[in-house]
Amino acid sequence: MPLQSLKRRAIGPSLNAISRFRRYDAKDALIIAADPRGGSTWLFEVLQGIPKTATIYEPLHLGVIPGLKAIGVGWDQPVPDDADWPELEEWFAKCFSGAELNEFICGYSRLREFLYAERLLVKFVRAKLMLPWLIRTFAFRHKPIMMTRHPIAVALSASKHKWFKKEGGAFPMPEHYPGYYLEHEDILQSLETPEEYFVARWCLTNKYLLEHPDHRQKWCVLHYEHLLLAPQESVEHIFSEWGMAMPDRISERFDRASRTNIEGDFRSSRLEQLDKWKDGYDQQTIGRFRRIMDHFEIDLYDGSSMPRRDSAALGHMPVSI
Repeated sequence: MPLQSLKRRAIGPSLNAISRFRRYDAKDALIIAADPRGGSTWLFEVLQGIPKTATIYEPLHLGVIPGLKAIGVGWDQPVPDDADWPELEEWFAKCFSGAELNEFICGYSRLREFLYAERLLVKFVRAKLMLPWLIRTFAFRHKPIMMTRHPIAVALSASKHKWFKKEGGAFPMPEHYPGYYLEHEDILQSLETPEEYFVARWCLTNKYLLEHPDHRQKWCVLHYEHLLLAPQESVEHIFSEWGMAMPDRISERFDRASRTNIEGDFRSSRLEQLDKWKDGYDQQTIGRFRRIMDHFEIDLYDGSSMPRRDSAALGHMPVSI
């Protein structure tokens, strides 16, 4: 058994004990909502520098949270703004208050950090289709972060991961609230490659938020490309939105590649880092991806590596870029 797995198992009993007596205010949770391979683990690790904060990593991972399947939650589960789903609300109340701790989701913080933390930093890559419902339900004191990265870059990064091939095939429809998926059923069921699946998945989950009436009002919008080129300014904007002073030690974390950077090539040139996807696919393949993006009417990204400045969906634009 890998050493990391042994370490996780060893802390399990201690986490169970902590979850029985230590509680956090769910409204104080700091939320990151992103996409698989979207750069959010890097941001997550940067924000670990916030004092008195413990971390929760991917609590919607159905492979390690069996209780979610039991109440009917699927991957990329949509939840309408006004949904009445008491079982899911109860589960999230436990998650945000620290009553649902296990070795996997707590793997980025030490045990003592859970003992002395005043809040939880929670990262999701499967929560975008329920983010407005979460905000309405829990009334977070600090705006959640919605993070985007070019969908073709996401597909290329995913293709290098060991679980990538499992994501191909028919697009799964959720058991609860499938209406949003069914609006796009024709294109979702016509996908031919795992890469197309990832691009379509990105479009499906991000379109919902990019066109939502609360976009940029109830969540901070952060683009990975801006974070990479102007990390100081981008993260300062987040803390400004939160009404918090940015700790000095946050800046020290900007030049670290995240532990999930399995490509192993966090390039010295940040512009080169952004352009990697252009060398990863031929023009015909990129053209297929662009047709999927056009179907979903995505205008935030196009053939450039950067978000479009003239897009109505654009988030905070650093002055230095």
